[in-house]
Amino acid sequence: PTISSKEQQLRYCSVMGCLASVVNAITPKGQLKPKELSIASTAISKAIDSTLTDAEFVVFKILPSIPATTSHLQIVQNYLYARLLAVARIIGILSPCAERVDDTGGFSTAILRSCKRLYGIQAKLLSSHNVSPSSQSNITQIK
Repeated sequence: PTISSKEQQLRYCSVMGCLASVVNAITPKGQLKPKELSIASTAISKAIDSTLTDAEFVVFKILPSIPATTSHLQIVQNYLYARLLAVARIIGILSPCAERVDDTGGFSTAILRSCKRLYGIQAKLLSSHNVSPSSQSNITQIK
């Protein structure tokens, strides 16, 4: 089923409303940031981490075992590029505000660690294209 633009706008408004209420929450005594903001940042960093863990598993364990002569390699590579692009976009959006999310700087550290993992996975994925010269044309299509 497809989602209409009106439904997308309603979802976006409801998500932004929830985020605004968390950000505007009253800060408890002795804390610099609301606890809800810290909990939300922990959930986001765990989601990024699990996505990167899945991508690492595919890149380091499954991708080397796929024969370069099959179209399956290109399908897996394209899928991984899409997943990594989604993670990169999330990190790019969250990076400017990461220091204002929690008292301890744990979210900023998690974002930096995720960037390092993302670049490592991306480098390994790019090197998998060297196995199959026919897949070089797909790199330019994804960009």
